[in-house]
Amino acid sequence: MKKFRFNKIHKISLVIITSVLIINVVYTYKDYEDSKTRPENQLSMKNIVMNINNNLSSDYIFGDLYHLVKNSLNIYTDNHFVAFDNSLNPFYNSSYYMKNTLYYGSPEFSEEEKIINIDNLDYMVIKEITNYIKELYENGEKVIATFNHDAITDKDIIIVKEITYLSINDRIFIENKKENLISKDINNINSALGHYSYNGEEDSYFNMIVCNTYDYLETKLNDVVNKDKFDDNGYYEITYSDEKNNEHLTPIEYTIENDEHIKLNRKACFQKFGSMYGVYADKKNNKDLYQSSEYDKGYIAWIEYYTDSDLYTFTTYLSNNYINYLISLLLIIGSYFLIKIIVNEKTKIEPIDKPIIKQPKVKREVTNKEDVNLENKLTNLISSGQNLFIFKNIELNYQPNPLVVLGNEVELTKVINDLFYFTINHSIPKNKLDIKIEDKKIYFINNDYCILDNDLQELNDVFEIIEAHDFQYSFNLSQNSYEIIIDLNIRK
Repeated sequence: MKKFRFNKIHKISLVIITSVLIINVVYTYKDYEDSKTRPENQLSMKNIVMNINNNLSSDYIFGDLYHLVKNSLNIYTDNHFVAFDNSLNPFYNSSYYMKNTLYYGSPEFSEEEKIINIDNLDYMVIKEITNYIKELYENGEKVIATFNHDAITDKDIIIVKEITYLSINDRIFIENKKENLISKDINNINSALGHYSYNGEEDSYFNMIVCNTYDYLETKLNDVVNKDKFDDNGYYEITYSDEKNNEHLTPIEYTIENDEHIKLNRKACFQKFGSMYGVYADKKNNKDLYQSSEYDKGYIAWIEYYTDSDLYTFTTYLSNNYINYLISLLLIIGSYFLIKIIVNEKTKIEPIDKPIIKQPKVKREVTNKEDVNLENKLTNLISSGQNLFIFKNIELNYQPNPLVVLGNEVELTKVINDLFYFTINHSIPKNKLDIKIEDKKIYFINNDYCILDNDLQELNDVFEIIEAHDFQYSFNLSQNSYEIIIDLNIRK
């Protein structure tokens, strides 16, 4: 089989294509990494958190960190989160959209207006109240609250304008002003950290599922901060693969309509709040300035819920930017054909009107001469090579005629074989070949393919045998065809 050789078109095209591919790979990697960090390509909760940092880095900040967080996250979200100040004290969570209340009515909850609103209490105070009520519930004790009041209506509804004193059983939580106190059995508590309900000794419960999630986030955040696990953007996450037995990260699987199976993944995410993590921050020039600012610093931890289709993957990136790679492909194809045209113009071979007859340089004596039936050998060669024509999709027009010459059978067989395979190797699919015997001449013609003078060097051994037998050869080369002629008439 003919050995593949690089010509000018191949070499120049290879350099250009390789250069374009390298540029594409470098650009694609950088652009993909940049795209992953854009807010529109983030999961919902992270997008909101990034926007908070963007606001902190802006020259126009309205309110402190607390109000930015509250205003950005004051709607219901499936993502449980806890926001912390710079000292790791929690100040807001995902349950704050609910009212924090104590209910002192009858166990049947028929009088819903009998509540005490404790929304104005600090997050840590509400957390202490919730944990203490949980402790009382586990010990089987009733919950009795003592608090200040402003008036009592005819329907036994206690009016409290502002909580200035609050104690539960023997623990005091608020003691600003100890006046007009009243005590009531607490049958129900709704808070951002848990839910307690008492309806008789055999019908009571305390729900701390959400509170347990908040405790997990708080514990993990302390570990992340102490070990400084945040990346350069102030972000860190823990996935299910990191903690296989973690109930807070185990994927949730369920089936919806049409028996469609849904797998909801979960991961714990942690982000620093600060001006330097916003899009408007000049991290290089103003890093010290941003680090010195304390009013906007803090942290947020949350559980992100997502499906695999929600993630911004490399496949998503390619589907969004396919036009760039289509243009690159067109540039590569266009470059190849442009180079081919330029090289062909420089190496264009003008058609030769008259055959070039090569005369032997050195005459050697041929031994073991005998009558050789070249027509028979060529016919057998073509017959045995039918599969090769089919494989290469080449059409052959063969015109045999009787041809017997005197010469060395081995050498003349080599001439026929080498010329036959040379013609096949220098053809491409859908070429039409003409091989014919006429007037003791053998013609090998391809009218759809071009070869160069250098290609004929492969036939030097063939030409030497022809010359030694006192035969002649010639060839015609043009831009789109070639013709090799072996004249087996004895040269006079």
